[in-house]
Order: sequence, then structure tokens, then C-alpha cells
Amino acid sequence: MTVYQGISAAGGYAYAPAFVLKQKKLVSTRISIKKEELPQQIQKLEKALADTVKEIQSLQKNAFDSGSQEQVEVFEAYLEIVQDEELSADVIARMKEKLVDVETALSDVCAEYAADMAALDDPYMQARADDFRQIFRIISESCLGEKADYSEISGDFVLVALEAGPADMGRLDKKHLKAVVVKTGSRTSHAAIVCRAAGIPMVSGLPDDLLDIPGGTMLAVDGNTGKVAVTPDEQTKAACLQHIQDAELEKKELASYLNKEARTGGGTRVELMANIGTLEELDTVNAANADGIGLFRTEFLFMESASLPDEQTQFNVYKQVLTRLGNRPVVFRTLDAGGDKQIAALGIPQEENPFLGWRAVRYCLKTPQVFRTQLRALLKASIYGNCKIMVPMITSEHEVLQAKTLLESVRQELLEEEGIKTPVVPFGIMIETPAAALVAHDLAKHVDFFSLGTNDLTQYTLAVDRGNEYVSELYDEMHPAVLYLIKYVVQVAQKENIAVHMCGEMAGDTRCAQILLDYGLREFSMSPSRILPYKKHLCSLS
Repeated sequence: MTVYQGISAAGGYAYAPAFVLKQKKLVSTRISIKKEELPQQIQKLEKALADTVKEIQSLQKNAFDSGSQEQVEVFEAYLEIVQDEELSADVIARMKEKLVDVETALSDVCAEYAADMAALDDPYMQARADDFRQIFRIISESCLGEKADYSEISGDFVLVALEAGPADMGRLDKKHLKAVVVKTGSRTSHAAIVCRAAGIPMVSGLPDDLLDIPGGTMLAVDGNTGKVAVTPDEQTKAACLQHIQDAELEKKELASYLNKEARTGGGTRVELMANIGTLEELDTVNAANADGIGLFRTEFLFMESASLPDEQTQFNVYKQVLTRLGNRPVVFRTLDAGGDKQIAALGIPQEENPFLGWRAVRYCLKTPQVFRTQLRALLKASIYGNCKIMVPMITSEHEVLQAKTLLESVRQELLEEEGIKTPVVPFGIMIETPAAALVAHDLAKHVDFFSLGTNDLTQYTLAVDRGNEYVSELYDEMHPAVLYLIKYVVQVAQKENIAVHMCGEMAGDTRCAQILLDYGLREFSMSPSRILPYKKHLCSLS
């Protein structure tokens, strides 16, 4: 038995034979060509791009037929990239400049595109580097006439691969896919999101020699710890199978809560909402039967492109989210850039302390055109569902009034210029700074709801960077100072008769449930995977 230690990308356990996907590694062949060979290489590229378009369109159709709208959107984005004239122009320019073959040019341009994404601070943007590598790999396979062969798969299997992108996941039979183990990938990759939504364990960061195991080799995968055992001994096998059995029993037990209302053992009704940031996660919201979306992080839409998303692009996403949720509420958090979310297209300069700098509403109010574009898209989309708008990083009454004035201005603009009469959308703010919490009585006069963002509220109150390993043990959401601010905000909301909910990590922590309920909170927004366990826990509370 050999045990490899990787990185957990999706939790769970699996025991099944390996299917080792033989993928062409996109590496520079450095093959030189003569100038007169350029037309032939360009023709080869054009044919490969056309074949890649057909391949992605086929995957998109399969996704549509299976009802996976999120994958349909992913492949739509892939098509835009492949059909972008800039991509082919960059590859051709590299061939002409260096006099290299098309495979070398593809490898070089891919490396540049991926490096631009990987250099960004935000993990979601870094994960987009994987998308570029997948797209270029498909193009390269088309150039060489080499395609991954899935015909060997029969029955349950563990996918062993260099990487697993949307195209790879789109080709697989997920009924029999028991786990994914890869060399490259992260928790924010497309494959990881798909795996978590489907309850399939995934481990990344594994060494190259795992790719050399024979197909059919038995693997025991622990997605919680990131361990992969090759040809496990009887003890490891038995432990893995027991974990799988226990997980199935727990899954069945949690499934019994799916259609039940969230109520405490004493009968108190509680609203359990979901926190998401991408269209891909909508399936997880419905799978957990969430009462709505308490936090839709719109900044991820801005992270997926080198340029700012225009009004139509944003409108299409917001409309789709609202349509999919029906009558259930969706709270859209306006652009929360800066801090730990650096977005290149916004041009926010490097700051000595970005968490205390030009971020979130501070950025939006100083770049009103960016803010107005988002508000226009949100208001136009609000016609299609139960939309709420929430502004982050508030510290003063003045900021609230500025944001509300801008929102009303946009509403009038839509009516006068386009004849679009939008509904009155509930307007709220995040309480995530001590300043906002302490003047909550003033802020409540101007808003329809509060949302307690406990991640930043704790961080700012305790002066602790939760990502700093040297002080992270000081980060404590149950610190008396944090609890005092939460209790005060809830009391103000109740007195002013406005809604209040919590959307930080604390909201999904069952250890905090009793005290928050005692304070009077009745709406919690959390990761979709936490909703059913939280609902189960509520039943034990009086």
C-alpha cells in the first residue's frame, strides 16, 4: 500500500478502481519552422479552433439536455474565448515572431494567459487559470488529433488525471464517478465546485507518479484529509468502507429534513438561506431546499474577465438567479472589491492595508459609473423575482444616504430613458464594521434590513487578521465584544421594525445557534452544504 497526501478540494470517501485519464500535457515543443511553412501552420490552427468549437458545443448540448444550466453557461464562456479573434491573433503572432509550430505557440500563449490569472490575489481568479489551460489543451488535442479515450470506463471508478476541467467533467458519467484525484486544481476550480455539489470527494496536489498507476488499481480516497491510498491494505479498506457506509446513513438522515421547515425543538420558525457567488452554485441552493439566497456575492462576476462586465452581462446573470429562485428572496451584495478581493479591471492600486482602504462601498461611491451600471442591471433584473439589494462595508449614515440617492437616481433614469418601471426593491446594508454596529440606531432609519457580516465584524472588532497564522487563534466570533455588537444590532432592528439576518461563517456554526436565537435572530445565511445539518441541529434546541 502507498499513501499519498494531497489537498482536500471536496470532502467525502470513496473506494473504487482507478480510471487513469491520459491527457496531453500542454508543454512547449519548441519546434522551429520555416517562414514558408507559416500558412500551413495557420491553417492547422484554424481547423483546430473550428473542431474545438464543435467539441464545446457538443458538451454544451449535453449539459443542456441534463438540465445543468451552470455548465451550459461555463461552456458558453469557453466558446466566447475560443471564438475571440484576439486568441487566434496572439497565437499567429507568436508563430510569426518566433517561427515556431502551432503547438509551441499555443503552449506559450496559454502560459501567458494562465500566468496573468494566477498572479491575481483572489483564489477564484487564480482558478480561472485552470480554465485557460483546459481550453488550450482541447485546441492542442484537436491540432494533434489526440482525444481523451473514455471507452475503458465500466462501472464505478475514481478519475485519476493531471487536471479535471469543465470539459473533462462534462464527458464523465457522474452516476459512476466516485472520486476525483488530480495533480493540479483547487477548492475554487470548476471540478471542485461540481464535486462538492454532487457529494463526490476530490483531492488535488498529488504527485506525478500517481498518474503512472495501472488502470483498475483500487484506490481508497479520503476527501476530508486529502489522503489517497493505492492498493489499500485490509484495515484501510475496511475503514474507508465504514466511512462510506456512515456517510450514506447520515445522508439519508439529512435527506429526511429536506422538505421540513426549519424549526427548533420548541417550534420557533427559522429561515435558512444560502451564501453563493456563482451560477454554478445554484444547484446546491435547490439541492438543500434553501429558503432563499441571503448573500449573492456579485464581485465574482467582475473577477471572471479582464474587463468590467457590462450592464447586459450583469443583467443576464442576475435575471437567471432570480428566475431560478422563483418567489424566494435573493439578496445581492453590491460590488465588494478590495481587501482580499483584488480585481485587476477596477484599477485599485496596491495599498499598505487594503482591509482599511479603498474597498466595497468606498470604491463604488468614488466610481459612480461602475456602481450605476451594476444598479441598473440589478433593478432591471428585479422584475423577474424577489430581489433585494445590499451594500457592504458601511461605516456612516452619509454613505447609506449617498448609496440610496444613487439607487433612486438610477430608478428614475430607467423610467425616463427606457420606460422601465422597476419594483421598489428592499434596500439593506451589511453590518460588518464596529462603526456601523455602534450607530445602527441611526442607520436603521434609512434601510429595510440589516445583514450581520460576522467575518469582518469579528476581524475589525478584535483587530485580528483571520488569515494571519501568527494571530489566527485570537480570532473568536464568541468574544464578548463581538457578541455585544451582534446583540445590540438585533435589538435596534427589532425596535425599528426592520429585518435582520446573519450571513458570516458564524451563521452556519451550530455551536453559536442557541445564543444567536436567544438574541432574537431568526434568519441565517450559510454555505448550502451547512443547511441540512443546521436544520437537524435546530430540532435539538428548545
